[in-house]
Amino acid sequence: MTHEKNLCCAKALALATLITLTLFYCTTASAQLPTLNDGSINVTFHLNAGTLGLSDGASVSLWGTDEGPANGLTERQASQNPTFETNAKNGEPAVVFDNTDDVMDFLSGVDAGSFFIYSRMDEDPGAVGNQSVWLGNASNPAKVYGVRHQQGGGQTVAFVNDDSGSNPIAGFNEVGNFALHNWSQGEGLHINGVEVGSGTFGDGTPGADPTFSLAGQTGYQIDLFGDERFPDDNPGPGTAFAEVVIYDKPLDATDRALVETYFANKYGQLIDPNINATWTNGGGGFWPATVNWSTSNAPVTQDSSATFGNAIGSSPATVVADVDIAINKVTFDHDTGSSPSYVVAGAGNLVFTSNTELSTPEVEVLQGDHEVQVAVRLDNDTAIDVGAGLTLDFNNVVDLNGMTLTTSAGAGTVNLNNEVIGGGTISALASSVLGTAGETAIGGALSSAGTMEIDLGALYTDRFNVSGAATVTGTLDVNIEAGHTPTSNVTILTAANVDTTGLTLNDPSGTFSGFDSSSGTSIVLLLASGTPGDFDGNGVVDGLDFLEWQRTDGTPGGLLDLQNNYGTEALAGAATAVPEPTSAILLLLGAFTCLGRGRARN
Repeated sequence: MTHEKNLCCAKALALATLITLTLFYCTTASAQLPTLNDGSINVTFHLNAGTLGLSDGASVSLWGTDEGPANGLTERQASQNPTFETNAKNGEPAVVFDNTDDVMDFLSGVDAGSFFIYSRMDEDPGAVGNQSVWLGNASNPAKVYGVRHQQGGGQTVAFVNDDSGSNPIAGFNEVGNFALHNWSQGEGLHINGVEVGSGTFGDGTPGADPTFSLAGQTGYQIDLFGDERFPDDNPGPGTAFAEVVIYDKPLDATDRALVETYFANKYGQLIDPNINATWTNGGGGFWPATVNWSTSNAPVTQDSSATFGNAIGSSPATVVADVDIAINKVTFDHDTGSSPSYVVAGAGNLVFTSNTELSTPEVEVLQGDHEVQVAVRLDNDTAIDVGAGLTLDFNNVVDLNGMTLTTSAGAGTVNLNNEVIGGGTISALASSVLGTAGETAIGGALSSAGTMEIDLGALYTDRFNVSGAATVTGTLDVNIEAGHTPTSNVTILTAANVDTTGLTLNDPSGTFSGFDSSSGTSIVLLLASGTPGDFDGNGVVDGLDFLEWQRTDGTPGGLLDLQNNYGTEALAGAATAVPEPTSAILLLLGAFTCLGRGRARN
């Protein structure tokens, strides 16, 4: 029995030892760089934010190397230190440089035959004239790693990793996303494991050997962490660095893949689905066709954004979405030629969805008037920002899918010219303008604190029929088509219940004296002159007005006006006798009055 007990203990001890060793080696393997197939290649520099062990927001004054010779970064002065971010990506930390004055200096210079930089770029090159991590301006923002420095004080491009003007990079989101950038001598730059074709270093010669420099050194250098000149005269980088690895020799494809796998296992998926694509076709074309975009992939995923700018020489240009297109942001920025500038049409759906960073889907109109002819569906709450004086028309079905479509920020106009389905809410904020073309059903709720445009013409009347509640508290802006003269009250909105607290009427023509929402289920524009109930405007309230009420009004209040003034001539008076109402008409009036009152009570 003792022998069996000892054997059991020995087995348990062996198992525990095996588990401990397994955990140790697994943990160690995940924290250490892989052994390369080419044993002659050495790590000469390895910064790993995970070794710092600081609290969130702590100042970073010294960042030593994890593998390779003793080296690293040191503070230039305490006031310029970057800060520590504990959970930057996949639970791993990073060191964050604020793009204002944060800089650190290399303890000693490092020659690079190849390198890997895992970082999140937080700087917008179009908004900041910076030379520390980005080079360029708003019209041609080319990103570089580090300030360029040349013997004799002149500057040259050290390393361009993304030129949105002539050599755009596919699948790389400029701002706010972590990406793995790696380069080997004689090879093009890779971003997230995909070669993007640029290998320019040092004096502009592809394949040159760069030096990651000390402050004040001369020669062709790159300083990742601030201006290499001392004192510096540029702001520091706007970048969060999680890890930087420099090798003394170039890596072949097999060894590069080993290191990429290490980063993928540690930080998560490397292939960044974020695609910031700009339309490059000079005319119309198919949205899913990559040839029409600035990137090698069309923007058709939830992490994509699409910009329709000045590529088209004239307008309109039709962009055909023949399949469903998932998108996080669409920007229209063109105002040349005819209106509209861009028309998005096709048999698919334009599906607005949050990206993996949970950013709210958005439609932005910076210039021009544009039309969305394709059906639209919301997978998440979506915002629309249309600049003042600009227009965006939705001419196909909009499926709210239970979400909220908010028109906000800009003072431009959003027209819903077709059916809105799927529940949810249309929310027009105070600065926005909401319109329609004719009668539009909204299968949900409506909240309008801005301007609601109502156009009236001989062949149409703008009107919203809302299945849910309608809160209209901004302004009713009435525009009457030239040559058209309204002759009766006009219903411009119906809903399950209506709240018009604070609503005002703007009618430059003076045709309407105000509006009536006393029914609780409608908003009716009240004709400024004439007899209430004279819906056909012929000066007499009679049976013909009942038919006109059915066609154009249908409200209990309007029916009450008709009943109260039946047989009355226009306010100006008339010499002709007014015919007596027939018994049938009176019975109908009574019946519809009861029906109307019943609805009002409900």
